[in-house]
Amino acid sequence: RLVNQKPERVALQLISAICDIFSCGPEDLITVTAADVKARKTGTASSPNVVDLNRTARPRRARIIDDDH
Repeated sequence: RLVNQKPERVALQLISAICDIFSCGPEDLITVTAADVKARKTGTASSPNVVDLNRTARPRRARIIDDDH
């Protein structure tokens, strides 16, 4: 899997063993590159969806009713 495919995860023990075999450090085996990432689209990006919480999410006030009536 290491030779044929691009590995997603590599154990540190494996990196250490490879470094011992080739007498090198991890910086000789691993290169890091940075790339700009596009901004993700969100559900609110195109049109804001404002909800009036006082009317939609607020519970109705409880009424206490006397059993005698």
